[in-house]
Amino acid sequence: MNRHLLRSWRGRAVSTIGLAASLLLLGCAGSRGPTPELPDPGDGEAPLIRVGILIHVEHAQVGGTGSFAVRDDEGIMVMGEANEVLNLVREGNRILVHTAAGEFIDSADGVLRVDLRHPDGEMMVAGARYPGGLEVVPSPEGGLNVVNVVDVETYLRGVVPKEMGPGAYPEIEALRAQAVAARTYLLRNLGGFPEEGFDICATPRCQVYDGMETEHALSDQAIRDTAGEVVIYD
Repeated sequence: MNRHLLRSWRGRAVSTIGLAASLLLLGCAGSRGPTPELPDPGDGEAPLIRVGILIHVEHAQVGGTGSFAVRDDEGIMVMGEANEVLNLVREGNRILVHTAAGEFIDSADGVLRVDLRHPDGEMMVAGARYPGGLEVVPSPEGGLNVVNVVDVETYLRGVVPKEMGPGAYPEIEALRAQAVAARTYLLRNLGGFPEEGFDICATPRCQVYDGMETEHALSDQAIRDTAGEVVIYD
């Protein structure tokens, strides 16, 4: 059997986590396979990924708890106020932007980007809270894909408590193992949906991701304790 090791994109030493936890990691991340491609972090920060949170939908309701901007390749199309909801609808090759009441505002070809104007807010998609920013992508299969653009470590805050609920599994070592397993799975499957405009989905087909709705202090600690660590094969 190949030796399994831990590696960190921050370049610091990582300790062994024990046989039982290692077996759990390998079961979640796959029994054998190539070393994951670790993105170059540049300044040492966790790299950004794209998570498909709504797939092939006819329309999408997006907004923010703070003011936000909707952009296309030419610049800002719409400025939204805090807690305002916009309805995005695909029509042919264009995405139409409407108010929540259905009033047409503007339209554009290609990908729309939705970003908060201030860092202390949260994105909203269909009433659920998400960190980072959003991209709304016309799918080649029809409809729209809503994509959460978020860094790896923040993404894990919405994954680990869904995969191993801290209420049912309050042991920090188990949660640390789950954090490493989830990070490993992600990095081994980056770029899995290039034609759809995202890296990984948010359903059990990939890893369940619930944005900010299920974040928990104990799983957050496990993610911080293992920041950047993944299982690789030597």
